[in-house]
Amino acid sequence: MASDGLNLDELVDFTDQLVSVARSTPKLAKKFLLKEGTKLAKKTKARAKREVGTNHKKPAKYADSPHYVDTIKRGKFYFYRGSHLMAIRAYSTAPHAHLIEYGHLIKSHGESTGKFVPGKLIFDKTRREFASEYAADSEKFLDEALAELDT
Repeated sequence: MASDGLNLDELVDFTDQLVSVARSTPKLAKKFLLKEGTKLAKKTKARAKREVGTNHKKPAKYADSPHYVDTIKRGKFYFYRGSHLMAIRAYSTAPHAHLIEYGHLIKSHGESTGKFVPGKLIFDKTRREFASEYAADSEKFLDEALAELDT
């Protein structure tokens, strides 16, 4: 019988194998994700340093607070929404991070001036840029994990 659709049986089987490998090697998977999260946080910090910088003047009452770049961190390893999917994230602890990321209206003395500062989308751009590197690293990790299971 001829078929003009895609046969995804092999892809589904491969996905099932990948999940079984990740489940059988949780320590390796956790170590891999922590390493990848660190890479993502470093790349995000570098982009933030380029686009936002650290040599801007801060008000005197914020003189001792860290710059936006210094608040970008790697999160902890966790299971995404309680499922079997493992995850890690990069985030900023700065209270104004969402303003830099998504943009904001300029306010003066509590009144909006009507001017909008567009967001820099630092985390989003870095995530998209990092996706191909992560995919390549994931393939290497799976090859190593499969090789370890074979021995």
